[in-house]
Amino acid sequence: MSTIEYTGLIVTTVELKTEKDGVPITSPQDNDGKTVYFTGNSQNGSKAYFLTNIKGTRTGRSWEFTATIVSPAKASEIVTDGFGNGKETIPLFCIHGHTRTIQEKLERVDEAKDDFKEAGTYYPVPVIWPTGSRDVLDYGPNQRSSEEAGKLFRSFIECIPNGQFPRKSLMMFSMGNFLVHSGKEGNPLDVQFDNIFMVAADIQADIFSDNPRDEEDKEKAENWKELLGKNGGKIFVFHSRRDLVLVLSTLSFNPGIQRIGVEGTTGTTRDEFTDVVENVNAREHVNVGFLGHNYQYEKWTIQQYNELSTKK
Repeated sequence: MSTIEYTGLIVTTVELKTEKDGVPITSPQDNDGKTVYFTGNSQNGSKAYFLTNIKGTRTGRSWEFTATIVSPAKASEIVTDGFGNGKETIPLFCIHGHTRTIQEKLERVDEAKDDFKEAGTYYPVPVIWPTGSRDVLDYGPNQRSSEEAGKLFRSFIECIPNGQFPRKSLMMFSMGNFLVHSGKEGNPLDVQFDNIFMVAADIQADIFSDNPRDEEDKEKAENWKELLGKNGGKIFVFHSRRDLVLVLSTLSFNPGIQRIGVEGTTGTTRDEFTDVVENVNAREHVNVGFLGHNYQYEKWTIQQYNELSTKK
């Protein structure tokens, strides 16, 4: 039997239940301090919630989790207190890709906490969405899973109102970028991130150009700028030509359509993004094995989050 305990803070859109086989929670009100249950195979719920004290147990091939719901107000206190060393921190909301299980995502962030503490600016808050298969070859179904999770992106935003989270940044890794790029719907969102970090992003490379391959990307790209607000922050595009996962994505799953996480932005950048989007070449700075993809929590990358931030 394997176990995991994560004492940090997360946001999740997975379906939560009041008992192991109980009914799903559907209202974000009056749940502060409540114990909830979910599994490694839980699907999307209808809302996003802050959780802490996550405990997981693996029996056979299945993971079961318990956690405690905390209100946005309490979550704001947690991220401000950060690492408990007397220094206030800013939440970095981290949206993951599609080929990691829940416990792997939590373990990876937990391993990186000392590097975040040393960097000194951000407190990482994983944003957990159902990812289905771990198999990279299940690209299509997992992309559809990210689209479904993207429909709940507004629920995540509703958890982090500007009044309670005046300072915050957003990091999206791999297909997590596709989730945000494809999922923002409806009226403008009441949110402003200090900075946005697109790491190894599995979306088209020309979304910020004046002539994108997909005309709809022009409108979708405006969503990114809307999320950034008018506070002087930037969108940083981390890319690496050694990222073999994204090379495979280009060759096998998106033939002829370059991914922005390989070469960075391509084409002539539209005027409205000229001073907003900045490429960050990670090729010579990260060492994450043969595939060269999972560098969102590498020490160098975390240091870049800190150093590139335009608001301290």
